[in-house]
Amino acid sequence: MNPEIAIDRERLEANANALRARLANNLEVLDQRIHDSLDIKRQVVQHPVTGILITAGALLALVSGVGLVAYRVQQKQLRHQERWLLGAPNAHGWQPPQPAPPPRGLAKELVARILVSVATYVLAQLAKRALKKYVPKLGMPAPSR
Repeated sequence: MNPEIAIDRERLEANANALRARLANNLEVLDQRIHDSLDIKRQVVQHPVTGILITAGALLALVSGVGLVAYRVQQKQLRHQERWLLGAPNAHGWQPPQPAPPPRGLAKELVARILVSVATYVLAQLAKRALKKYVPKLGMPAPSR
């Protein structure tokens, strides 16, 4: 191998290694800057006024949203009361409010619930028997009749 070519090659490799080192250093600096820019505590310490303004803006937006929802609910209730008081027709025409049906006694309510429970249990048992009798088990031949 020619000594001049070897010297040029060594010089080129040294230049390439220096460029690689510079590139690696630049990438490390960029990576550190990215981490610093995404670190909220560090940003608040470095830029306190911006942190205060962002926090105040977020609180203002939150309070405004809650206030808007409260205002809308109040206005809806007022419109509903006005319609009812003025007798404004609804979708089916105006109808006065109907009185609530009288409450059933405790005994009647208890008997009704017990009857519903018993009827549900009896129907479930009948359904189980019918399934056992008329639906063959998987893998078993159908019963002959």
